[in-house]
Amino acid sequence: MSIWALLEALPLVIAAASAISAVTPTAKDDAAVRWVRRLVEVLALNVGNARPAAPRPPEPGKRKNSGEAGE
Repeated sequence: MSIWALLEALPLVIAAASAISAVTPTAKDDAAVRWVRRLVEVLALNVGNARPAAPRPPEPGKRKNSGEAGE
């Protein structure tokens, strides 16, 4: 495989890894899958500040709006 073929395939690998990284849950990784997830994040260039932020807990005293009229 030539260097040009590798350079052509690299954006496809990054795009696929980004898609996988975006749709997989991050809260509870199994030990067997943890190294795969790290590899996918590195291939997706999700390092440092590019990683998705963890969901913030709701603020005390605030309720979610149910969207129903009259509340």
